[in-house]
Amino acid sequence: MPTVHLAASFKPIEQLSIGVSLRVVPASVELLQRFKLVNDHGDMVYGYGDLGASAVGVGGAFGIMARPIKNLHLGFSYISRIKFNFDGDGSYYPGDGVSDTRTFHDQKGSTSLTSPDIFSFGIGYEPIKNLYFEFDFNYTLWSVYKDLQIDFSNDPTGDLTQKGKQKKDWKDTPTYRLACEYKPITQVALRLAGGYDVTPTPDSTLGPELPDSNRIFLAFGAGYKDKKTGLKIDAAYTLVLFRDRTVTASDGNPSPATYKGTAHLVGITAGVQF
Repeated sequence: MPTVHLAASFKPIEQLSIGVSLRVVPASVELLQRFKLVNDHGDMVYGYGDLGASAVGVGGAFGIMARPIKNLHLGFSYISRIKFNFDGDGSYYPGDGVSDTRTFHDQKGSTSLTSPDIFSFGIGYEPIKNLYFEFDFNYTLWSVYKDLQIDFSNDPTGDLTQKGKQKKDWKDTPTYRLACEYKPITQVALRLAGGYDVTPTPDSTLGPELPDSNRIFLAFGAGYKDKKTGLKIDAAYTLVLFRDRTVTASDGNPSPATYKGTAHLVGITAGVQF
C-alpha cells in the first residue's frame, strides 16, 4: 500500500502560499534477534527470533511559503507525529537440544510506535541570475520514542513480555543543511549541498539494531530539462559520514560496542513537466 496524500493549497496574496495535507501512511517493521539458552544437556546454545508486523497511521502537515522581496524566499513546515499500532507474527527457533518451548514458540505480537513531529524552516536567496543558495533547519521531536514495548499473545511465563520492553529515551535533535544551485544554461542545473545531523540516541540505549551517530553529509547532482518536450532528468550522489561512536558499560549500556559507518546514496529521477 503506498502513502496517500490529500492536499490543498491557496494563495491569499501573490507573495504568500499556504498548504495543508492529510497523510495516510503504511508501515512495516521486522526485528531479528539472537539469544542464549541452556539446552537439555546443560550446554549453552543460541536461539533466534523473527518478529514482523505492519500498521497504518494517519497524520497531517502544514506549510507556508513567502517571498517578501524579490529573490528572497522564506518557508516553514510542520509534519505531525503519527502513531502506528503494529500487529504481526513472531517465529522462534529455541536452539539445538531445547525441548521446553513454553516461552519460545510461534505466536502473535504487537507494539506501538510513534513517528516524531518535525518543524522545518528554510531561507533561499538568489544573489544573481541563475545562482541560488538555500539554508534549511529541521527540529525533530524524537523524544516521543521513550521505550519499545512488545506484547505477546501467548506468553505463559511472562519472560518474553518482560524482555520485550526496552528503554530508549531518545532526545529532540536539530539538522542543518546548506545548498546551492547554478544554471550555466537554461536547460542545465548543477547542485551542491552539505549538512550535519545530530543523533537522537543517548549512549545508554544505543544498540546494534539502530547503530546511529552524528553524521556529516555531502551531495552533488545535476539536472536537465528539455524545453520542447518537458522531459526532466535529475541525478544525485550523497556521501554520509557517520562519526565513530563508542559506548561502554559505564554509560549504562548493556551492549558495549564501537560503531562506524559510511553510506553512499545514488538517485536518478525522470519525468515530464507539462
